[in-house]
Amino acid sequence: MSSTHTTAMLSITDGVDTKTYTLANLQALEQRSVEDKVEAYVGVSLSVLLRKAGFNTEAVTEVQGVASDGFSANYAPDLITQPDIIVAYARSDALLTADELPFCMVAPGLGGKLKPRMVVDPRVTLL
Repeated sequence: MSSTHTTAMLSITDGVDTKTYTLANLQALEQRSVEDKVEAYVGVSLSVLLRKAGFNTEAVTEVQGVASDGFSANYAPDLITQPDIIVAYARSDALLTADELPFCMVAPGLGGKLKPRMVVDPRVTLL
Protein backbone atom coordinates (compact mmCIF):
# COMPACT_ATOMS: atom_id res chain seq x y z
CA MET A 1 0.00 0.00 0.00
CA SER A 2 1.41 3.39 -0.93
CA SER A 3 2.27 5.81 1.85
CA THR A 4 0.15 8.42 0.05
CA HIS A 5 -2.89 6.18 0.41
CA THR A 6 -2.29 5.24 4.03
CA THR A 7 -1.94 8.89 5.05
CA ALA A 8 -4.85 10.13 2.92
CA MET A 9 -7.62 12.08 4.61
CA LEU A 10 -11.25 12.42 3.58
CA SER A 11 -13.10 15.45 4.93
CA ILE A 12 -16.88 15.67 4.89
CA THR A 13 -18.22 19.15 5.45
CA ASP A 14 -21.40 21.20 5.25
CA GLY A 15 -19.42 24.43 5.40
CA VAL A 16 -19.85 24.67 9.19
CA ASP A 17 -19.06 21.24 10.59
CA THR A 18 -16.30 19.02 9.25
CA LYS A 19 -15.58 15.37 9.98
CA THR A 20 -12.24 13.96 8.80
CA TYR A 21 -11.52 10.30 8.20
CA THR A 22 -8.24 8.48 7.65
CA LEU A 23 -8.06 5.33 5.57
CA ALA A 24 -8.01 3.30 8.80
CA ASN A 25 -11.15 5.14 10.04
CA LEU A 26 -12.98 4.26 6.81
CA GLN A 27 -11.84 0.64 6.94
CA ALA A 28 -13.23 0.37 10.48
CA LEU A 29 -16.73 1.27 9.26
CA GLU A 30 -19.19 -1.16 7.71
CA GLN A 31 -17.68 -2.25 4.39
CA ARG A 32 -19.62 -2.45 1.16
CA SER A 33 -18.51 -4.14 -2.08
CA VAL A 34 -20.02 -3.05 -5.39
CA GLU A 35 -19.38 -3.77 -9.04
CA ASP A 36 -19.20 -1.03 -11.64
CA LYS A 37 -18.91 -2.43 -15.16
CA VAL A 38 -15.95 -4.83 -14.91
CA GLU A 39 -14.37 -3.48 -11.72
CA ALA A 40 -15.35 -4.35 -8.16
CA TYR A 41 -14.75 -1.78 -5.43
CA VAL A 42 -14.68 -1.84 -1.63
CA GLY A 43 -15.60 1.11 0.50
CA VAL A 44 -18.24 2.68 2.71
CA SER A 45 -21.79 3.43 1.66
CA LEU A 46 -22.28 7.19 1.32
CA SER A 47 -25.37 7.04 3.54
CA VAL A 48 -23.46 5.20 6.30
CA LEU A 49 -20.58 7.66 6.05
CA LEU A 50 -22.92 10.66 6.31
CA ARG A 51 -24.69 9.21 9.36
CA LYS A 52 -21.38 8.36 11.07
CA ALA A 53 -20.24 11.94 10.39
CA GLY A 54 -23.33 13.20 12.23
CA PHE A 55 -25.48 14.24 9.28
CA ASN A 56 -29.19 13.42 9.11
CA THR A 57 -29.52 11.89 5.63
CA GLU A 58 -33.17 12.96 5.48
CA ALA A 59 -32.09 16.61 5.79
CA VAL A 60 -29.37 16.35 3.13
CA THR A 61 -30.43 17.88 -0.18
CA GLU A 62 -27.21 17.18 -2.05
CA VAL A 63 -23.72 15.74 -1.69
CA GLN A 64 -20.99 17.00 -3.97
CA GLY A 65 -18.00 14.72 -4.37
CA VAL A 66 -14.99 16.97 -5.01
CA ALA A 67 -11.74 15.59 -6.42
CA SER A 68 -8.27 16.98 -5.88
CA ASP A 69 -8.18 18.12 -9.53
CA GLY A 70 -11.38 20.17 -9.12
CA PHE A 71 -13.76 17.74 -10.84
CA SER A 72 -16.98 17.25 -8.91
CA ALA A 73 -20.21 15.26 -9.12
CA ASN A 74 -23.50 16.05 -7.42
CA TYR A 75 -25.61 13.37 -5.78
CA ALA A 76 -29.33 14.08 -5.28
CA PRO A 77 -31.25 12.85 -2.20
CA ASP A 78 -32.51 9.71 -3.97
CA LEU A 79 -28.89 8.66 -4.63
CA ILE A 80 -27.57 9.56 -1.18
CA THR A 81 -29.61 6.83 0.49
CA GLN A 82 -28.81 4.07 -2.01
CA PRO A 83 -26.52 1.54 -0.31
CA ASP A 84 -24.50 0.90 -3.51
CA ILE A 85 -23.28 4.51 -3.78
CA ILE A 86 -19.93 4.22 -2.02
CA VAL A 87 -16.75 6.07 -1.22
CA ALA A 88 -14.23 3.44 -2.32
CA TYR A 89 -10.78 3.03 -0.83
CA ALA A 90 -9.79 -0.13 -2.71
CA ARG A 91 -10.67 -2.46 -5.51
CA SER A 92 -11.77 -5.89 -4.40
CA ASP A 93 -8.54 -7.46 -5.61
CA ALA A 94 -6.05 -4.58 -5.36
CA LEU A 95 -5.45 -0.98 -4.39
CA LEU A 96 -7.15 1.81 -6.27
CA THR A 97 -5.20 2.82 -9.35
CA ALA A 98 -2.91 5.85 -9.20
CA ASP A 99 -5.49 7.99 -11.00
CA GLU A 100 -8.20 7.03 -8.48
CA LEU A 101 -6.30 7.63 -5.23
CA PRO A 102 -6.86 8.48 -2.50
CA PHE A 103 -10.60 7.67 -2.75
CA CYS A 104 -13.21 7.50 -5.48
CA MET A 105 -16.97 7.66 -5.53
CA VAL A 106 -18.66 4.68 -7.17
CA ALA A 107 -22.25 4.77 -8.41
CA PRO A 108 -22.82 1.46 -10.23
CA GLY A 109 -24.65 1.78 -13.52
CA LEU A 110 -24.90 5.58 -13.38
CA GLY A 111 -21.98 6.49 -15.62
CA GLY A 112 -18.61 8.17 -15.28
CA LYS A 113 -19.99 11.62 -14.46
CA LEU A 114 -21.01 10.27 -11.04
CA LYS A 115 -17.65 8.61 -10.41
CA PRO A 116 -15.16 11.27 -9.44
CA ARG A 117 -11.70 9.90 -8.73
CA MET A 118 -9.11 11.39 -6.38
CA VAL A 119 -11.91 12.44 -4.01
CA VAL A 120 -10.77 14.44 -1.03
CA ASP A 121 -13.79 16.54 -0.04
CA PRO A 122 -17.43 15.41 -0.10
CA ARG A 123 -19.53 18.53 0.60
CA VAL A 124 -22.98 18.21 2.14
CA THR A 125 -25.88 20.58 1.50
CA LEU A 126 -28.60 20.56 4.14
CA LEU A 127 -32.21 21.76 4.02
